[in-house]
This record gives sequence, C-alpha cells and structure tokens, in this order.
Amino acid sequence: MSLLDLPELQSLHRPEQMIRLSAQQDIPLTARLRRLIDTSAFQRLRHLRQLGLVQLVYPSATHTRFEHSLGVYHLALRYISRLSNNDAFNNSVTTGDLEAFLIAALLHDVGHWPFCHPIEDMELVETVHHETLSTQLLADHELRTAITKDWSCDVEQVIRILNGKTENVAEEILNSLISGPIDIDKMDYLPRDSANCGVPYGNHFDQDRLISSLTISSENSRLAISEKGRTAAELMVFSRYVMFSEVYWHRTVRSATAMFQRLFFSARNQLPLDSLHHLSDDAFIKALTDLDTSEMNLAAMLFGETRQLYKCVLEFDHQTQPELHSQIAHSTYSRCSQLTERLHKSLSSNSSLPRDAIILDAPPAKLEVQFDVNVISKDGRTVALSELSPVVNTLATEQFDKYVKKVRLFIHPDYVDVVPAPQDLYTLLTTAAEMQA
Repeated sequence: MSLLDLPELQSLHRPEQMIRLSAQQDIPLTARLRRLIDTSAFQRLRHLRQLGLVQLVYPSATHTRFEHSLGVYHLALRYISRLSNNDAFNNSVTTGDLEAFLIAALLHDVGHWPFCHPIEDMELVETVHHETLSTQLLADHELRTAITKDWSCDVEQVIRILNGKTENVAEEILNSLISGPIDIDKMDYLPRDSANCGVPYGNHFDQDRLISSLTISSENSRLAISEKGRTAAELMVFSRYVMFSEVYWHRTVRSATAMFQRLFFSARNQLPLDSLHHLSDDAFIKALTDLDTSEMNLAAMLFGETRQLYKCVLEFDHQTQPELHSQIAHSTYSRCSQLTERLHKSLSSNSSLPRDAIILDAPPAKLEVQFDVNVISKDGRTVALSELSPVVNTLATEQFDKYVKKVRLFIHPDYVDVVPAPQDLYTLLTTAAEMQA
C-alpha cells in the first residue's frame, strides 16, 4: 500500500467525520481514530487546561490538552502529506511506521496531569514526569487494546517515537517530526496559545510556508527545511521567544507559579500523588484546598473567590546582575527554598515579616528556546540555521538566557511596604547567596 493510501491521509481530502476546533479548524477523523479519541485516557484531556495558571493573567486561556492534541494530530497529517514527495522519507518509512507516528501525535500529551509543568520544574524525587506516565498509559490495557485492535503497528514503536529511543532511520525521522525545533507540537501550541490568550505574538510566522519547505536531512535523518523556509523559521523562533517573554514567563504568571510551587511543596507529603495523576484540574485544586497545611492561605489566594497574587519587588536578569543571577538561576527548588529562608531571616530582623510572605523564583535550567535545525541549500549543502541567521543565534541563546530568564522576588501584597528598597534587597540577597555557596 502506498503511503498516500493510508486512510487517515485520505481523510484530509475525503473526511469520514470531522471535529471543529476554534479558528475554523476542521480535524478529519477516521472510525479507528475516533475510537482512540473516545478512550477514557484521551477524554481526560478535556479537563486539563493547556496553560494552567496562565489563565489567572489571560482569562481566555482556558483551552485544553484535548484540543491541542487534536491540532497536533492534524499537523501530523499535513507534515506527512508534504514529505510524501520526499525520496528520503518514502524510502525509509512504511505505512506501519506512519500509523505509529499518527498515534504518537494524537497521544503525545496523554500522560499530562494537572499543573505538571510547574511541578516537574521543581525536580522533586517523589513526582513522576508526564513522559513516563504517557508510556505507562500506552502500555495499559485500554489504549493497548484500542491500538492492537485497529492498527497494524505495535505499541512499543509508538512509545519509541515519543521518547526518542529509536531503533531505525524511520523512527528517527518520525521522532524529529514530533520532538524538534519545528515539530508539530510547537507548530500547534504557538498560534493556539496566542489566539486563546488574545495576543498576536504566536502567529507571527508563516505556517504554510514553513510546512511547504519541510525536507529530510541526509546528515542526521531528521527534519530539515529548504532555503525558502528560512524566513518563516526565523519568525517562528521570534514568536516562541516573545511568547515565553510575554505569556509563559509573564511576571504575574510567574507570581502565580511561584505561589503554586510553594503550596505544592508544603502539601506534597499529604497528597496521594499516585492518584493525583488521573485527576482533572478542578479535582486537583479541590484536593489541594481541602488540606490543612501551613501554606493554605496560598490556596485561597490562587483558587479562592478572590484572586490575590504576590507582588514582584525585585527582578533581575543576567545582563543587569550577572554574578548574582549566575548564583541563583537554575538552582534546585530545594536550594531556592533554603535561600528564601536565609533572606527571610535578614528581612524579619527589622520587621514582623511572616515566613511565608516571600518567595524567590528562579528559572529552571531546562527552559530553552533552542532552534538547531538544518537548512538544505539548492545545491544540496547542509547548513545549520543558527549559522545562517544571526537572529536565531541571538534570540535562541543570548537574548533568552540573558533577558527572559529573570530571577524574581515576590512578596505577599500586605507586606510590600515593609520590605527595603531594591538596592538593599540586592545586598541582602547577595549575602544570603554567598553564605549558601
């Protein structure tokens, strides 16, 4: 059977069924794909918001992992359709490989659980990453049965395409479509998040142009672009940079995130973590707010009848405070907590500042806007986009590391007036950091 004879690819032009998403987006479905969508594992994604705490700042950002996953699946079809004209792709990939890839695209977020990204950023040993949960769910009876009943691929191949532990060239190629600088995940969430937040930043690249430039690099058997996609790729880098700066790492979003992390850290030993992985956002919030911990005021401030977030009284990046930023940025959550305790002791010596009134927020080490994609020239030469484009190299590394990754100090709104001036805070924080080094 030709790759283009795959029923799901046929449905792009002759859909059996459709699901309508926002922005007039129609997702074509086949009967067997619908059966995967109707599993409880996938339906759970209806109750997990894509951006979690971002909706406290951008109230229309209530879209879910469910619609994002459908959008990623749709892009998987578009990528395959484009690459079906590529000899390297056609000579490496079979219809069985494509089936595994389409399932991986649809189910790539199936292991997500409420607020898992800020929790995973804390790197606590007792928490399980969503990628691990995805593997467990795919191996579980419900999804495994649905896959083996209707599809010719095996579940283990789906898992390999998702986790990158590939065994052949076909899986390497398909993994690069789902996990890479111009993958189907980013291609969906940037414009979707942007539209639902009501900001233009994630739409500032030509998606159609970029898809039309897709090819396969002969150097590493991974997704690449032709020269005609260079400008669109540069704009995608810029879109992601601005979305991190203005949405995902917005100052007030980081305040809510820091408060939530403090709350979870305090409550983690009272929470049944194994069962929390299967909850909806709302059920997870209820589990938190029902607890009796020393930090329960944070739960009321975040999720109660009124929104009351901590205020930022100090922020700095690598450019303005290089030495202090280097000491604190990328610290473990445990180290940040210890540093906060030291700073609190210094501040409370001259005031009645409560212990839980301050939170230090440091950027996690893994947060990067990397864009290592190859550009194939007309004469067949392969050049990294970062070598061709000073824009990409600057935005993805220097600008992001030095300007977006800010360290911030948040204070309970009732105590903003009792903290020292910023310059004095710098001095106290520097002393605390040096004592801990």
